[in-house]
Amino acid sequence: MAGGEMWTQLGSSLAGLMFVWAMFKQYCPYEMEGHLKKYTQKLVSLVYPYIEVTFHEFTSEGFYERSKAYGAIQRYLTTNSTTRAKRLKADMVRDSKSLVLSMDDREEIADEFKGIKVWWASNKNIPRTQVISFYGDEEKRYYKLKFHWRDREIVFGSYLNHVMDEGKAIEVKSRKRKLYTNNRNEQWAGRYQRTMWSKLRKLLIDTSNKSIIVIEDIDCSLDLTGQRKKKEEKDEEGDGKDPVSERIIVFTTNYVEKLDPALIRRGRMDKHIELSYCCFEAFKVLARNYLDLESHDLFETIGKLLEETNISPADVAENLMPKSDDEDAVDTCLANLIKAIEKAKEEAKVKVEEEEKEKEKERAKAEEEKKAKAEKEEKEKAEKEEKDKEKEQKSDEEVKEKKTAGEEVKENGG
Repeated sequence: MAGGEMWTQLGSSLAGLMFVWAMFKQYCPYEMEGHLKKYTQKLVSLVYPYIEVTFHEFTSEGFYERSKAYGAIQRYLTTNSTTRAKRLKADMVRDSKSLVLSMDDREEIADEFKGIKVWWASNKNIPRTQVISFYGDEEKRYYKLKFHWRDREIVFGSYLNHVMDEGKAIEVKSRKRKLYTNNRNEQWAGRYQRTMWSKLRKLLIDTSNKSIIVIEDIDCSLDLTGQRKKKEEKDEEGDGKDPVSERIIVFTTNYVEKLDPALIRRGRMDKHIELSYCCFEAFKVLARNYLDLESHDLFETIGKLLEETNISPADVAENLMPKSDDEDAVDTCLANLIKAIEKAKEEAKVKVEEEEKEKEKERAKAEEEKKAKAEKEEKEKAEKEEKDKEKEQKSDEEVKEKKTAGEEVKENGG
């Protein structure tokens, strides 16, 4: 009975305390509330001996960029959480045959380093209102590190550096080239088009500093070579401004003349590099790399052909790759290269002949147009002279008629 009364009194006390706290929150001045929070935190810090450090997923400085620290911590915890965490989330990474396990949201694991113990927690903040953002998901994810205050020097001095170094080493070990294609197929219809653009945006956001982004064959993209769409008067097109540094963007093309001049002007493209065709010296380097070959009887023939023919180093390297481990693989590769160069030479010759024929047609067409224009001008000149002559004759007749009429009036008057 006494126990029931005690719980009843405790419940009443808690209810009264909650009521007083609600009234205090509603009517207490903001300045006083700030001071109370300040002193409350100091009081809690006296009995709570732990320090907490938060690492957010995205930085808020300038461009919406993924935090390097968050990425390194994520990779470090992914390799250490599978045996310690009770709740994991699984994901299938592209080009991977196995699932990748990592800490689930609101999960905590412990880690030990040089005799100290720390705790890592994975959390996220979900916005109360629905926000439409260029960057997709608006959930704010972060990791929280908790440790005892007496371990502060070890954590800040060496543990965090250890986590960053381990995360970077894991990144280098598992690095993959990320590929994105703008191939126009059924994936670009309806909602799939929005999905592909979202993936591209995420890929660009995830690209860290000191990265190289390669966009191949931009001359094949109608959006870059066709007529630019007319914009509204207030719609301004920004220059090639990179809000983050240490990124190199490389565009490749075989037909510079097809590109929109606005794309390749200064300020958009910092440097234009025209790659040369393969010369004999470059061929010898490729032969050394692919065939471990310093000299051969066919080198002289290949050298003469390279002086007469334009062929790219990539085409040469393709023919120097051994298809088998046979003893005559070297001779086969060099023979295939000679055939490829001779074929390229014939194709170039045919192309030159076709271009000459096309030029001859254009020249003949220009001559015909010039001749037709001259005939037209001659005809217009003759017609003009005829009209001027008729006009002059008509004017003479009018003068003659006036003169005759004047003489008749004079005779009648006389």
